[in-house]
Amino acid sequence: MVFKQVQSLPFPPLSVSIDSYQHSSGLMLHVAPIKGPISHAYIVVPTETFNDMGLPHTLEHLIFLGSKNNPYRGYLDQVAARCLTTGTNAYTMDDHTCYYITTAGQQGLLTILPLLLDYVLHPTLTDENFVTEIYHIDGEGREQGVVYCEMLGRENTEKDLLDLNVNAVLFPNTGYSKASGGLTPDIAKLDNNMIRDYHKSMYHPSNMSIVLLGQIDVKKVFQCLDKVSIASPDIPFTLPWTDPIPPLLEDVSKVCTFPSEDSSVGTVCLGWRGPTIDDFKTIAALCVLFRYLHETSASPIQRRFVEREDPLASSAYFSIKNSKITGIVLEFTGVPTNRDSDEDSESGDSDESDSEDESDEEDDEESEGDESDSDDENDLYVPNSIKKRLMKLLVKIRDNGFSEGPDIINKTILREGVKFLESIEDDPSEAILGLLFPDLIFPGNRLPTQRVQQQEIFQELLSKPTQFWLDLLDKWLIKQPIVEVIMKPDTEMAKKMTEETQRKISERVEKLGPVELQKLKTRLEECIKENHKPIPDTIVFPDIPSPSTIPILPVESTIFLPVANASSSKKAQKSERLEKIPHFYFSEGLTNFPFPVQLVNVETQFVHFKIIFDISNLPVELRPYLVLFQELILETALELPGDKKPIFVPHTEVALQLNSQVVSVENGVGFDNRGFSASCIPDLFYFYFLSEKDKVDQVCSWIIKILFYTVFPKSRISSMVSNLLSDVSEDLRDANAVLGALYAFALEPTHTKNEVAISTFTQKKFLTKIKKGLKSNNTQSNTKKSRGKKKMQRVVVDELSETEVRENLEKIRTYLLADEGRVFAQISKPFDVASPLRQLQEHWKKAIHIRTHPKIQNNNNNNNKTKSKYKNKGKKPGKGKAYKNKNSNKNNNNNNNVQKHTLLSSPNFIHHFKVRQNAPFPPVLNLTPIGGVDSSFIIQMIHCPVTKTDPDFFPIIVLGEIMTCSEGPLYNEIRGKGYAYDASIGLHAWTQSISLSLHECSAPFKALTEFYEIIKTIPKKFTLFEIETAKASLVYQFHRGRSTPPEVVGSVLMGFFKGFESLKHEFEYENLLFKVDKNDLMRVYEKYFVKFLDQASRSLLITTNPSNTKDFVD
Repeated sequence: MVFKQVQSLPFPPLSVSIDSYQHSSGLMLHVAPIKGPISHAYIVVPTETFNDMGLPHTLEHLIFLGSKNNPYRGYLDQVAARCLTTGTNAYTMDDHTCYYITTAGQQGLLTILPLLLDYVLHPTLTDENFVTEIYHIDGEGREQGVVYCEMLGRENTEKDLLDLNVNAVLFPNTGYSKASGGLTPDIAKLDNNMIRDYHKSMYHPSNMSIVLLGQIDVKKVFQCLDKVSIASPDIPFTLPWTDPIPPLLEDVSKVCTFPSEDSSVGTVCLGWRGPTIDDFKTIAALCVLFRYLHETSASPIQRRFVEREDPLASSAYFSIKNSKITGIVLEFTGVPTNRDSDEDSESGDSDESDSEDESDEEDDEESEGDESDSDDENDLYVPNSIKKRLMKLLVKIRDNGFSEGPDIINKTILREGVKFLESIEDDPSEAILGLLFPDLIFPGNRLPTQRVQQQEIFQELLSKPTQFWLDLLDKWLIKQPIVEVIMKPDTEMAKKMTEETQRKISERVEKLGPVELQKLKTRLEECIKENHKPIPDTIVFPDIPSPSTIPILPVESTIFLPVANASSSKKAQKSERLEKIPHFYFSEGLTNFPFPVQLVNVETQFVHFKIIFDISNLPVELRPYLVLFQELILETALELPGDKKPIFVPHTEVALQLNSQVVSVENGVGFDNRGFSASCIPDLFYFYFLSEKDKVDQVCSWIIKILFYTVFPKSRISSMVSNLLSDVSEDLRDANAVLGALYAFALEPTHTKNEVAISTFTQKKFLTKIKKGLKSNNTQSNTKKSRGKKKMQRVVVDELSETEVRENLEKIRTYLLADEGRVFAQISKPFDVASPLRQLQEHWKKAIHIRTHPKIQNNNNNNNKTKSKYKNKGKKPGKGKAYKNKNSNKNNNNNNNVQKHTLLSSPNFIHHFKVRQNAPFPPVLNLTPIGGVDSSFIIQMIHCPVTKTDPDFFPIIVLGEIMTCSEGPLYNEIRGKGYAYDASIGLHAWTQSISLSLHECSAPFKALTEFYEIIKTIPKKFTLFEIETAKASLVYQFHRGRSTPPEVVGSVLMGFFKGFESLKHEFEYENLLFKVDKNDLMRVYEKYFVKFLDQASRSLLITTNPSNTKDFVD
């Protein structure tokens, strides 16, 4: 055997060991047996670059296009797709390139791994592939190529410019100061020989490591890798990153501009040199310190810069760059470019109780730790303006100690430890890689170190005295040289870039002339033809592994329905409806529990609570408040019931307590919520709480506190509105985010639904009105009230008063709690932990009782003059009762092919995938130019009212996969020709649409034209081979979405909404996938996909650079 074991290091959080082996060539192999259905393989190559041509990145792209043993473009990904995966992939960072593959089960991984390694070690790197994949000039004089296209869409964005400039000033004259992805002017100077030479200089087996994670037999790995030639080439080789990094000797400040049509906010970034990458204990300590400084609204940096009525930034957070010498970065985003001069003297933040008898203690608590801006530069874009404020704050902490008390750091260490465990549960492979990579990339023995045993490091840190932490702050943040990069938006820059692009094309066309342009066109056509030569019929593809070999994480789920008493439960169990739902049980011991609960047992380290509300009938005029409500309710003060009067708890104290007792908390409109969008079921509003096993009762208490007792002081509203407006401005610069907002409007022509109400377009106007109203302190209502009207009322004036905002936020809470029929909960727990249902019930019943008997909170003292101004004046919630389902099985119109599957007939609230049956949306053409965007983003869609239980579902997703897969039609004809970086098509069940997505298009009109040609010819692809390969990829996707405990929990919930009584039931139903044949594909092709060729049936949404609009208009 050519592999020899050299180390075995325990990884306690998963009760496994990371075993390390070395090949005779120097190649390292590290294996960790993670449980679950997915197997992961990563090939890690440390890379260093010395210019901005993007050599590591361009090589990464070419690696996939052929090896000397298999010189057929597309062969690698076609084999991969038959290995129960969606294909191979890679990414390039400043100091390494990583090639990876994930498969369902180990059998496919053992097939594809040796092939991928062969491609990495022995690529063909042909000139023809260089032309199409990297860079070329087409027959119209335009610069194109897949890599060129990708970088063109990124290099002038605020984020990429920030990263590039921070690296340049933090690590000058090193590989980190160069653009590893490449800059387009430099990519244009590349030639293929440079890339070939770069491969020889970096891709040596002794400079590579393989990491395997999953339930994988290591002996079989040795056998499969024996097929690959891994011998070290007989050429001189020097490991990258051997040269020392020069020290940073002085402060640096740099102001950079970026193109944007909106100039309201930008970014300020501060950076320090950190410890060397091998000093992992100091790095862990710094992570703890940074969590204390920035994590919550009560943290010092948040209170000083973000959580205030006049925010200096919408967010502020630390990160550590895992470079050879680490970089410490503190990024302030949403920094306003214009501040009113009268804001300088305002306090950092305050929670106003608005009561006449507000206590002095509350005033003192709220002002503690805040700083005045009176002596600081008002213009935040003057160099050192933010930095000076930060230094004052850090020096004050160093000199005076931690204002929260000496135990705050130990609480933060415990918090860091539990968040580490959460990250492992969320994505164990990503967590382990993050711990392994620092030891694999830089010169050394390339073996995992004690870095992976983070819990032991945290335990050691608990013994450190307070002075250790103050010295840490002093050494790394106060006494180190600081670099500052200020990213300022420039509205003129976008216009100049557009004009410059057009000028260069015109000059290029004139310089080349018709003859040379024709030569370029011919050369491109020849390269495309050469690259797409068919794979010989003599090539044998592997058999697809049986899905039965894929391991599955164990899970059990039960539904508890609320009943008033045991007798009604017994009576209900005899009903015809319930006899057809074998997995439903009644909570006889939980009388008066107000809503149904799904209880899930899964292999988790935590207890998960999801409380979900139906907001499909929320009054239209309240819907724009949902974003503010969503963000505010988790970041505000409490008013708890007291013996004589309510007890006011400031938001800073709430944040501290919540942080110490709850692992994670989040909420949102719909699932997959991204602030201003919700791609899945936006008719729901959910709260999610994650609890440690021994803190369940505390978390249940917090669920009640947040749902029932939060209040909305003006200061919190003001701070949140300002920060949200900054976020809106940043979103409106992002062509893809704008496209998502256009998508919401196009799908919902009445503009009354939640997805429109929370969109950036709606929120920009709405939040601006609130901000104006708060500033003018107008206490009168400035809007017309909507009474029974279906459409959203137009606001008469341009501001909303504080009183109206508060009342409407409270109305949303009242709506959520007013009817138990709108509530559903999922509780997930480890198999060995007792059900927390009764604990949640007790807290809920008490809160409901107080809410429906408000005098109790004042101890029936009629002489008490102090009353809460936040008391809910809405309707009282109803009492718990048995659920009555209006949708019986006999009325279920589901028309599926397998009669033995009885789809769950659940209460109206739960069956959301059948509730909203939208009418076909009218065809829309929306072309939105965005200055500063270098490429185009496109969505084209047709109406398709198909859900997972529809007989057309599986044929549609198979056809979509045939079109989208690596080396499939969209890949070859659009990405392969350099027209766009990414092209995909898929079914979106909730929005009832099939959508084509084109990202980072350099030739959007050509990309669309190719798509229409693909639609016309796609039936030719309905071969048995293509159909089987697509099914294999879909099997992987099904399992990939259920590969960790949180994903399993989410799948159980979503399956229930779709009508499946259990995850096992859904797995069985998914066997219908294997019955799809060519006739099924032709049926859905003619029924749906041909609509893309009909202008009257399709909608087209485009965000693009203004210079591209003429092509579309023509």
